[in-house]
Amino acid sequence: MREWTIPATKEAVAAVMHSLEREMEANECSEKKRRQLNIALEELMVNIVNYAYGEEHGIIRISYEFWKTEGGVCLKLICADHGKSYNPLKKKEPDVSLLAEKRKAGGLGIFMMKKLVDSIEYERVGGENQITIIKQMRS
Repeated sequence: MREWTIPATKEAVAAVMHSLEREMEANECSEKKRRQLNIALEELMVNIVNYAYGEEHGIIRISYEFWKTEGGVCLKLICADHGKSYNPLKKKEPDVSLLAEKRKAGGLGIFMMKKLVDSIEYERVGGENQITIIKQMRS
């Protein structure tokens, strides 16, 4: 499993996203699947940057691995932080049947993340928030 530990900043997130994009290309992941994962991962990491640490400076640990299956190539990615305990998957899903101006602000990014990946789980382990994402990247 490859791992990066980066400062919880938008600049560091952008650098990781760029590196992961190259890894996905090297593993011949489809462009559509790469875009979907990029949207989900960016949403997750920007939420950590903006909310996990408050005024403090923190870190984000990203671990990932690709593996071949009978059906293609899958990616498992774990995004972790030592910020305040928060399970975004428990957030109530927005009512997307309402017009945008009638909906409450927030929650749409998490909703979108859930739709773009095959599996997403949260756990708090040793003072660390861990989100695990699994996505079929190539059929």
